[in-house]
Amino acid sequence: MEYLDIVNDQDEVIGTVPRSEAYVGQKSGANRYRIATVFMFNDEGKMALQLRSKNLSFSPHTWCATACGHVSSGETFEQAAMRELAEEAGISTKLEFVGKALHDPESHNKFVVSTFKGIWNQEFHPHAGDVEKVEFYSLDEVKSMTEREEFHPQTIFALKKYFLV
Repeated sequence: MEYLDIVNDQDEVIGTVPRSEAYVGQKSGANRYRIATVFMFNDEGKMALQLRSKNLSFSPHTWCATACGHVSSGETFEQAAMRELAEEAGISTKLEFVGKALHDPESHNKFVVSTFKGIWNQEFHPHAGDVEKVEFYSLDEVKSMTEREEFHPQTIFALKKYFLV
Protein backbone atom coordinates (compact mmCIF):
# COMPACT_ATOMS: atom_id res chain seq x y z
CA MET A 1 0.00 0.00 0.00
CA GLU A 2 1.35 3.42 -0.96
CA TYR A 3 1.40 6.19 1.66
CA LEU A 4 1.64 9.94 1.12
CA ASP A 5 3.20 12.41 3.51
CA ILE A 6 1.00 15.25 4.70
CA VAL A 7 3.13 18.41 4.89
CA ASN A 8 2.70 21.94 6.20
CA ASP A 9 3.40 25.18 4.34
CA GLN A 10 7.12 24.81 5.15
CA ASP A 11 7.13 21.33 3.52
CA GLU A 12 7.65 19.62 6.89
CA VAL A 13 6.02 16.20 7.33
CA ILE A 14 3.16 16.37 9.84
CA GLY A 15 1.50 13.03 9.09
CA THR A 16 0.91 10.25 6.58
CA VAL A 17 -2.15 8.84 4.89
CA PRO A 18 -2.78 5.86 2.59
CA ARG A 19 -2.96 7.21 -0.96
CA SER A 20 -6.34 5.49 -1.38
CA GLU A 21 -7.73 7.71 1.40
CA ALA A 22 -6.01 10.98 0.48
CA TYR A 23 -8.81 12.40 -1.63
CA VAL A 24 -11.96 11.01 -0.01
CA GLY A 25 -14.29 12.28 2.68
CA GLN A 26 -12.95 14.64 5.32
CA LYS A 27 -9.38 14.39 4.06
CA SER A 28 -10.31 15.78 0.66
CA GLY A 29 -9.14 19.39 0.44
CA ALA A 30 -7.87 19.47 4.02
CA ASN A 31 -4.26 18.34 3.55
CA ARG A 32 -1.16 19.42 1.64
CA TYR A 33 0.65 16.74 -0.38
CA ARG A 34 3.90 16.67 -2.36
CA ILE A 35 3.94 16.52 -6.16
CA ALA A 36 6.93 16.18 -8.51
CA THR A 37 6.66 17.47 -12.08
CA VAL A 38 9.19 16.84 -14.86
CA PHE A 39 9.48 18.71 -18.15
CA MET A 40 11.81 17.25 -20.76
CA PHE A 41 13.24 19.39 -23.56
CA ASN A 42 15.02 18.43 -26.75
CA ASP A 43 18.03 20.21 -28.25
CA GLU A 44 15.67 22.40 -30.28
CA GLY A 45 14.20 23.78 -27.06
CA LYS A 46 10.88 22.00 -27.54
CA MET A 47 9.03 20.73 -24.47
CA ALA A 48 7.62 17.21 -24.20
CA LEU A 49 4.05 16.98 -22.91
CA GLN A 50 2.03 13.86 -22.28
CA LEU A 51 -1.64 13.36 -23.03
CA ARG A 52 -3.09 11.46 -20.10
CA SER A 53 -5.26 8.39 -20.71
CA LYS A 54 -9.04 8.73 -20.92
CA ASN A 55 -9.23 5.94 -18.31
CA LEU A 56 -7.61 7.82 -15.41
CA SER A 57 -9.82 8.81 -12.48
CA PHE A 58 -8.28 12.29 -12.02
CA SER A 59 -7.84 14.69 -14.94
CA PRO A 60 -8.47 12.12 -17.66
CA HIS A 61 -7.48 13.03 -21.22
CA THR A 62 -5.71 16.24 -20.20
CA TRP A 63 -2.27 17.49 -21.07
CA CYS A 64 0.39 17.00 -18.45
CA ALA A 65 4.11 17.50 -17.86
CA THR A 66 6.35 14.84 -19.38
CA ALA A 67 5.89 13.14 -16.01
CA CYS A 68 4.02 14.17 -12.88
CA GLY A 69 2.94 12.45 -9.71
CA HIS A 70 2.76 12.17 -5.96
CA VAL A 71 5.85 11.88 -3.82
CA SER A 72 5.45 8.71 -1.76
CA SER A 73 6.08 8.81 1.98
CA GLY A 74 9.82 8.73 2.69
CA GLU A 75 10.72 9.54 -0.91
CA THR A 76 12.54 12.72 -1.98
CA PHE A 77 11.15 14.97 -4.70
CA GLU A 78 13.99 13.93 -7.01
CA GLN A 79 13.39 10.22 -6.38
CA ALA A 80 9.71 10.71 -7.19
CA ALA A 81 10.55 12.69 -10.34
CA MET A 82 12.86 9.91 -11.57
CA ARG A 83 10.29 7.21 -10.71
CA GLU A 84 7.46 9.05 -12.46
CA LEU A 85 9.63 9.70 -15.52
CA ALA A 86 10.40 5.97 -15.79
CA GLU A 87 6.78 4.93 -15.12
CA GLU A 88 5.03 7.43 -17.40
CA ALA A 89 7.53 8.23 -20.18
CA GLY A 90 9.62 5.05 -20.04
CA ILE A 91 12.95 6.86 -19.79
CA SER A 92 15.71 7.63 -17.30
CA THR A 93 18.06 10.60 -17.48
CA LYS A 94 19.70 13.32 -15.37
CA LEU A 95 17.32 15.98 -14.07
CA GLU A 96 17.89 19.57 -13.01
CA PHE A 97 15.89 21.15 -10.18
CA VAL A 98 13.86 24.17 -11.35
CA GLY A 99 11.96 25.21 -8.25
CA LYS A 100 9.54 24.37 -5.46
CA ALA A 101 6.35 26.27 -4.65
CA LEU A 102 3.06 26.04 -2.80
CA HIS A 103 0.04 25.42 -5.03
CA ASP A 104 -3.35 26.09 -3.48
CA PRO A 105 -6.03 25.63 -6.14
CA GLU A 106 -9.52 26.62 -5.03
CA SER A 107 -11.20 23.38 -6.00
CA HIS A 108 -8.53 20.85 -5.04
CA ASN A 109 -6.24 19.80 -2.22
CA LYS A 110 -3.16 21.89 -1.52
CA PHE A 111 0.27 20.89 -2.75
CA VAL A 112 3.99 21.50 -2.58
CA VAL A 113 5.03 21.19 -6.23
CA SER A 114 8.67 20.56 -7.03
CA THR A 115 9.60 20.99 -10.68
CA PHE A 116 12.49 19.45 -12.62
CA LYS A 117 13.69 19.61 -16.21
CA GLY A 118 15.98 17.57 -18.39
CA ILE A 119 17.21 17.02 -21.94
CA TRP A 120 15.95 14.13 -24.07
CA ASN A 121 16.38 13.64 -27.83
CA GLN A 122 15.24 10.06 -28.22
CA GLU A 123 11.89 8.28 -28.33
CA PHE A 124 9.66 8.02 -25.31
CA HIS A 125 8.10 4.72 -24.22
CA PRO A 126 4.90 5.85 -22.49
CA HIS A 127 2.98 3.59 -20.13
CA ALA A 128 0.03 2.41 -22.21
CA GLY A 129 -2.48 2.36 -19.36
CA ASP A 130 -1.82 5.90 -18.13
CA VAL A 131 -0.44 7.86 -21.07
CA GLU A 132 -1.83 8.15 -24.60
CA LYS A 133 1.23 9.87 -26.06
CA VAL A 134 4.27 12.03 -25.31
CA GLU A 135 5.25 14.60 -27.93
CA PHE A 136 7.45 17.68 -28.25
CA TYR A 137 6.00 21.16 -28.76
CA SER A 138 7.57 24.60 -29.06
CA LEU A 139 6.92 26.89 -26.11
CA ASP A 140 4.72 29.03 -28.38
CA GLU A 141 2.69 25.92 -29.21
CA VAL A 142 2.45 25.02 -25.51
CA LYS A 143 1.26 28.53 -24.67
CA SER A 144 -1.38 28.32 -27.39
CA MET A 145 -2.44 24.87 -26.14
CA THR A 146 -2.97 26.23 -22.61
CA GLU A 147 -5.53 28.66 -24.03
CA ARG A 148 -7.64 26.03 -25.81
CA GLU A 149 -6.89 22.61 -24.26
CA GLU A 150 -7.44 21.06 -20.81
CA PHE A 151 -4.33 20.72 -18.63
CA HIS A 152 -3.60 18.84 -15.41
CA PRO A 153 -3.77 21.39 -12.52
CA GLN A 154 -0.19 21.00 -11.27
CA THR A 155 1.14 21.09 -14.83
CA ILE A 156 -0.53 24.38 -15.69
CA PHE A 157 0.69 25.77 -12.37
CA ALA A 158 4.33 24.83 -13.09
CA LEU A 159 4.13 25.92 -16.73
CA LYS A 160 2.93 29.39 -15.82
CA LYS A 161 5.36 29.75 -12.91
CA TYR A 162 8.54 28.64 -14.66
CA PHE A 163 8.25 28.26 -18.42
CA LEU A 164 5.54 30.49 -19.91
CA VAL A 165 6.48 33.73 -18.14
